[in-house]
Amino acid sequence: MRILTAPYYALFSADFYRDVIGSSLRQGILYLVYLSGCLTILFAVVFAGFILPRADAFSEWAASEMPPMTWTPEGLVMDGPSPYAMVHPDYGLMAVIDMTRTELSEDEMGDAAVYVTSRKLYVRDGRGGMRIHSLTRSERDLKPDQLAVFWDGARLREFYGKIRPWIFAVPAALAWPLLFVLKAGEAVLFSLPAFFIARTRREPLDYAPALNVSCFALTASTLIELRWMIPAVSQIPFGFIGAAIVTAGYLVFALKKTEYPEIPPAV
Repeated sequence: MRILTAPYYALFSADFYRDVIGSSLRQGILYLVYLSGCLTILFAVVFAGFILPRADAFSEWAASEMPPMTWTPEGLVMDGPSPYAMVHPDYGLMAVIDMTRTELSEDEMGDAAVYVTSRKLYVRDGRGGMRIHSLTRSERDLKPDQLAVFWDGARLREFYGKIRPWIFAVPAALAWPLLFVLKAGEAVLFSLPAFFIARTRREPLDYAPALNVSCFALTASTLIELRWMIPAVSQIPFGFIGAAIVTAGYLVFALKKTEYPEIPPAV
């Protein structure tokens, strides 16, 4: 068996799955490592080609719109009219900076993703609520150069330039092990029905070959999950149920269609 070409043959070849059944579980684990690595490379290409440029553009917009502010132990101080709204041309109202306020209720936050008062930072979370961060600090815990920190667009550009390499490197480094753990978990989950099907063969199989087959049978559902890359089909629902149906079909194919024909008794 050749791991490099396994994603191709795992989609249609009964002979390939006969080899899988006869091989060690080590081959299945190596395949999941290889499959996760391919997905990581694809993720890195998409991230570098599409997501990172959008982050660059958003950072430049934020830097051009950000008013000069000074962060003191008592909170923020801003020169200029207040409240100040930062409205993105595509995403709408992103932030409101209001130095006339110290506290804010959830209703008063409105549609803003971020609301900054003189003493607190309010951030809208994904569940519809908001997280609150205090902007006041104790002078005893600060160094002299931290007592008054000036922030403006240039400072934001400098900060983004420092963290930009990590925006790409950290997700790329974590993607491979996380994807492997995810795919290994799926393989173990689907090995249970695989083992049941394996026991219904004319020559029943043990659990190890069933788990090995499960590692390769994930290929089709994994490819379908990449539909988000194709706009025409990206909105088609799939999810866990769809993955389970497709993988179950491949388990039946891999474990039942690989049986050799029954030899009739000699007359």
